[in-house]
Amino acid sequence: MAEVSEMIERVARAMAENAGFAWEACAQSQWRSDARAGIMAMTESTNEMHKAMCECYDSPVCIWMTGIKHALQ
Repeated sequence: MAEVSEMIERVARAMAENAGFAWEACAQSQWRSDARAGIMAMTESTNEMHKAMCECYDSPVCIWMTGIKHALQ
């Protein structure tokens, strides 16, 4: 079995716990699959995200955080 990336694991755990499931007692493979699909859906930025990220000149971290913040709005 392929190693699960730390980010997929982190997102999957957050999704499961947000839904009220204890990570140790839930269908982790399904949550990982859902997390992977959610992260994949974010591979293309929206126009609003793109505009905001283009205005951030500080660092790659600034660009990343700006894009995520706009995705959460």
